[in-house]
Amino acid sequence: MENNRSEKRSNSDRANDLIDLKIPKATFSKIILAVLEFLGDIIRTSGLAGLVFICGFIFFWKFGTLEQKKEFIDKVFLGKGIADLYWIIIICVLAMLVCWAQRHYYGKQLKEKQKEINRLIKWKMDHQEKTIHKDLPHASKN
Repeated sequence: MENNRSEKRSNSDRANDLIDLKIPKATFSKIILAVLEFLGDIIRTSGLAGLVFICGFIFFWKFGTLEQKKEFIDKVFLGKGIADLYWIIIICVLAMLVCWAQRHYYGKQLKEKQKEINRLIKWKMDHQEKTIHKDLPHASKN
């Protein structure tokens, strides 16, 4: 009887039970940090476009109705009933925004890596010059 009663509980009852849990702040912050690290790993491995695609897929899979899923497959993958151009325009604009954001993100990373490379080059030249006690010939800078 107990098992049958728990099966009939609504999703809002289950959500309220989760909210009522007393999670210590330190544990909660560790959970948040772990989730953010996981999202960062996804961005590093598959890029921002991959993260957006994965999040969109999960959201659509979890909250989309069966009718919405069928309509999405018919229009986007099978091309049935695309009389309006707005579907294609929306997808293209979203893809362009994601690509722009990813380009900006990787541009910042590239600048940081180039600064580190330049620092190491300078350190290596200085170290070699100190070791042999004379100036090394450097390529001319244009």
